[in-house]
Amino acid sequence: MGDVLSEKKEADIEEIMNRRQRNENTPLDYTTKDGRGIEHTGSLAVGVFSHLLWDGALEPDSGTYTDFYSWLDDTITVRSNLDDVEFILKSHPAEEIRGTNESVADWLNENYNPLPDNFTFIPADTDVDTYQLLNQLDAGIVFASTVGLEMAYDKIPIIIGGYPPYHDVGLGFTPETKPEYKRLIKNIATLECTDEMQRQAIKFSYVLFQCSNIK
Repeated sequence: MGDVLSEKKEADIEEIMNRRQRNENTPLDYTTKDGRGIEHTGSLAVGVFSHLLWDGALEPDSGTYTDFYSWLDDTITVRSNLDDVEFILKSHPAEEIRGTNESVADWLNENYNPLPDNFTFIPADTDVDTYQLLNQLDAGIVFASTVGLEMAYDKIPIIIGGYPPYHDVGLGFTPETKPEYKRLIKNIATLECTDEMQRQAIKFSYVLFQCSNIK
């Protein structure tokens, strides 16, 4: 994806990403600033990040999954058998502020009550700092969340189930089929964010957060 960034461009995107982690970059950042994370008991901590169902980019016609809840259903079903892995499912905090067509909490109550023992669900109104949580994770699973890009930027391996802007640019694992997606989850302990994946994340972050701005 393009050439190597100059030192100045790398410094620019590093500052932008640091500002995002401090929740200073944009008024559309919703995460709390209290620095709270979450305790986990598994030998491997995997974050699963929800998004908003009114987001037009959430359910495109492309991607491994085109339906958010089909993705979430398969994700829970596959990983429920991985007893040595702690899965932390975080609902997007803007659900509480701006609402959504159907909250993740409501869907879970209808379909997974209770969740498997190796799951921790963080509702939208819980004061957990997203960026503090990222510091505690060994891997991530996303549908279309920008958090996936930020994890790859910090060299955390990610599995992509939907079609975010950074889909298939080489910064994470983008399965072509649902069976391949499920296999990746089953083997998530072996996944690694390579140096090249991180480089792609740095370059794409620059394109998304810097080049898209008009100064």
